[in-house]
Amino acid sequence: MNKLFELASLSTNGYDAHAARLALLSLLAIFQDILPSDRIRLPTEAEMNVRVSKDVKKTWDYERKLLQAYQRYLQLLEKTWEDGKFGHRGLSDQTGPPTTLAATSIIALSQLLQT
Repeated sequence: MNKLFELASLSTNGYDAHAARLALLSLLAIFQDILPSDRIRLPTEAEMNVRVSKDVKKTWDYERKLLQAYQRYLQLLEKTWEDGKFGHRGLSDQTGPPTTLAATSIIALSQLLQT
């Protein structure tokens, strides 16, 4: 999961727009592949207090990390859209077409809704 965060940093650490777009799209492909088709959730407090096997704990830990990574990715996409939806940040008026990075983020969000 840490490698996912390294990939996400390419889109926020001042790299060129093309590298940032590729990072967002790569993360999209990764999440589309690794997210399960059924719903996953964090265990409740009562479930955490029950004695379970090591395998179950390992699964819960993996699912928790996966949900955290996915949530960070969604927040990154939202922030990228907000930062570029009216063009470049320096513009005071809220007009103009979105940046290519912002358009990529909204496309990624729509693709996630379809899967």
